[in-house]
Amino acid sequence: GNVADVYFRRKTQASEREYMLGRKLSMADIHHMDYHHGDGDGVVTYDEFLIFMLVAMRKVQTDDIDLLKDLYDELDRDNDGKLTKNDLFGLAYGRKQKSSSNTTTPTTNVADKELGE
Repeated sequence: GNVADVYFRRKTQASEREYMLGRKLSMADIHHMDYHHGDGDGVVTYDEFLIFMLVAMRKVQTDDIDLLKDLYDELDRDNDGKLTKNDLFGLAYGRKQKSSSNTTTPTTNVADKELGE
């Protein structure tokens, strides 16, 4: 029962992984990476490739990726596309609003001083 189920599940997962990593990507795959997981600019970035492969390998679902993207955007307080200690400092001290620009604020300077910079 259970031992056989585990064995066959692992065997199936290994086969799926081997198939996904060993197969050649088609133009349809490239298009899907760029337009469904990316920005549609005609270039596939590492992030777009990684998302496509993880979804195709059934490691994550697209909804999971969307939730993680929303979380990242929420943590990125200054909207610069990077998480910094200042973003996390604002989160830790209950700063709810994101800034509308990428300029530094007095809070940023306080964060630098308190975090040893």
